[in-house]
Amino acid sequence: MRPPRWAERLLEVCLPPGLTRDSILGDMLEELESRGADVGEAAAARWYVRHALGLSLRYLPQRLFFSSADPERSMSGLVTVPLVNAVRSLRRAPGFTGMTTLTLALAIGATATVFSVVDGVLLRSLPYPDSDALATISSVHGAQELPLVSEPEYHDMVAQLGSVTAIAAYQGAELAVGSGGEPERLFALRSTASLVEVLAVDPAAGRWFSSDEDTPDGARTIVLSHGLAARLFGTSSGAVGSQMLLDDRPHTVVGVMPAGFAFPAPEMQAWLPLRLDLAEPFGRNNKYLRVVTRVRPETPLGALGSELGALAARI
Repeated sequence: MRPPRWAERLLEVCLPPGLTRDSILGDMLEELESRGADVGEAAAARWYVRHALGLSLRYLPQRLFFSSADPERSMSGLVTVPLVNAVRSLRRAPGFTGMTTLTLALAIGATATVFSVVDGVLLRSLPYPDSDALATISSVHGAQELPLVSEPEYHDMVAQLGSVTAIAAYQGAELAVGSGGEPERLFALRSTASLVEVLAVDPAAGRWFSSDEDTPDGARTIVLSHGLAARLFGTSSGAVGSQMLLDDRPHTVVGVMPAGFAFPAPEMQAWLPLRLDLAEPFGRNNKYLRVVTRVRPETPLGALGSELGALAARI
């Protein structure tokens, strides 16, 4: 198992003189391989990144302040330098002191910024069970990739993909709540009923809308976010069964999602049936649906890709 290349390189650059590459990186690689066998490669990689960033911040001051001409001092760190001598040295070279301080501040700030981005995007798991099994599907035409598919393509995937346990389509919507005066704007998602199966997250109160409601003639229902339900109805349980007027049409609140659930974006406040018409779908050139799937356990993403390639060739 190989560590994340950027994390390995960052630590290598920050190693102070006197520390050999193998003494740190070699030990970390052994630990990475051991953890990979115990907890899996993804968790082991997250450990490696956190450890590499921590060691980089620890070793960076030594890298900046000491030269390789004094490896013993470089190994022991800043604390071995008498404080008075250190202050006098810095005062004698204000230009160097200012530049070093600025470099150190920028390095620490950059490292902290990189870690916050990496933690949010790469390290922190998505808030869904077995999130590594989730995948989105895009259309590719020549060199252009479009994260959208048409209704017929989605129906083909539902009928013919065997490497997924569930598949869902969705599109964003902006709805007007209430009538008269200035209506409140609601950021919502219209999705197939299968979305809750793909994400494997159950409502905190009530239920998700059913497949019968996810039809052109189905009952108009809506599932609210925890925050919106609390603001409009006081409690999650109090919202279930209530009526809401959306775009001048009455909708029944059938469920409330757990606090923190906001698929696919933080501003999402509600979820409604997509109500696709199987009898009269839009044409294949009308690509407006986003698709998310849950891959079967022990099935690599490559298998899904191969299956999609074969499906694309057939259609």
